[in-house]
Amino acid sequence: MTPTTPQTNPVTSDTIEALPAGILLDIDEAATALRISRSRLFQLVSSGQLLSVKLGRRRLFRRADLEAFASSLAPTPPAKGSRVRTSGSIG
Repeated sequence: MTPTTPQTNPVTSDTIEALPAGILLDIDEAATALRISRSRLFQLVSSGQLLSVKLGRRRLFRRADLEAFASSLAPTPPAKGSRVRTSGSIG
């Protein structure tokens, strides 16, 4: 079996718009929109990098806050000496 490198897809407003209609998203919907795990989502909230609201016992995320967070992320160049694999190439 050939090892595969997971492909990361950029988070775009299209990704967020593809979620169920509504201004507020639950934890699973927000993690899916950002393509991160639930634990990483909680880390971002606790560090103050991502805003959320509490309604009763539920933690919810405003669609606009997810878009603002995704827009604030700067692309990073590959590490020096690393090879970047493009889709379809076998290395």
